[in-house]
Amino acid sequence: MNVDVRIKDPATLIFTNVRDYVLQGIQLNFGRQDFTSTVSSNRASIRFVYDSSIGSIDPTTFGLGNEIRVDNVAQGFGLFGGLITDVSFDKDTLQVTAVSDGFSRLGRGTIDSITTFGGEFDDVFTDLYNNYLNDLWGAAGGPGVIVGQLGPVPELVTVPTLTNASGITVLQTVAASAPNGFLFEGPGGQLYFKDQNYFRPSTWPVPPFTITEDEIVDDWQMTKTIGEKANRAQVDYSSGTATAENAADISAFGVYETSLATYATDLTNAQDIADRQIANLTNPGWQISAITIPLSPLSTVRQLQYINQTVIGTVVDIPELYTGLPTRYIVQGISDSIGRDFWERTFYLADWELFRPAQWWDDVPAAIEWDDVDPALTWDEMITEWIN
Repeated sequence: MNVDVRIKDPATLIFTNVRDYVLQGIQLNFGRQDFTSTVSSNRASIRFVYDSSIGSIDPTTFGLGNEIRVDNVAQGFGLFGGLITDVSFDKDTLQVTAVSDGFSRLGRGTIDSITTFGGEFDDVFTDLYNNYLNDLWGAAGGPGVIVGQLGPVPELVTVPTLTNASGITVLQTVAASAPNGFLFEGPGGQLYFKDQNYFRPSTWPVPPFTITEDEIVDDWQMTKTIGEKANRAQVDYSSGTATAENAADISAFGVYETSLATYATDLTNAQDIADRQIANLTNPGWQISAITIPLSPLSTVRQLQYINQTVIGTVVDIPELYTGLPTRYIVQGISDSIGRDFWERTFYLADWELFRPAQWWDDVPAAIEWDDVDPALTWDEMITEWIN
């Protein structure tokens, strides 16, 4: 399956397809490579033939700040949209780098002033974008924001009065105000947020995406690191600090502390965030540093399933790569390597347990009967343990 590479003329606003000049080299990067890293802006690196039998491509075509897209117009999907940041060329090739215009714009932008406002999480998140952040993109407006799958009891958030505030810092602090909140960019720089209930089996909007054993390149690596461990958590909220800890783990291993700054309104919400940190991070789950799927040999139908259904935050089920290892993960990052004759998609995955919420009865598999449940199990233990 071919992809189009289109650049936008800022004067005419018309896109020109320069796919024919692309050498073996489109590299697209989305998200992050591990659970603890900050999600980065989407990035594209594209290598063009500068002078060949097909003709020359003019380097001045690629103006800094011009929009560039990698997509397939005929099939109706988009892989990347962003602005050109770097151009270099020699006598044979031309290299273009572009980044999405979501996080990068917020990172450069400053909000002059914010008057304190609050409410339910999804309303605050949307109001922050519409009333303050959207102005950072000027008259054209920003790429949009999508808030997904919040719980039945909404988190309450209060953004304080701020001056000369970093747009990305304010947005990230709001995102941290929901338990297990996950903030990332879509392919075109759209801002996405998913809370813990997006990853709950009884409420997720679509079933996990299944990756089959025969699709996986047999070159993967599982990792765990003490750097992800937390047995004490401190969560700042609007009028104080909530704390949670695992005393037994601290006694055995010493203190591994994590802290979060949030705009949570009250202690109840902040305590929930702290409890989730301890539940999910006292014994950190596995991460897969890279698992690669060659898309080129797959059918067009299957290729489109990967393209349209696997994004940052997607729940995926994979085969058991080693006895006893988990099979359910959350996509943290994606890298696409695309050439004339190949297309590989690499996933960076984190164990689903790093994101899971406290269990509800609706999450218990229907096949499990009362007799199958440990009678010594208490409701408090449902914060950290699941009946599976």
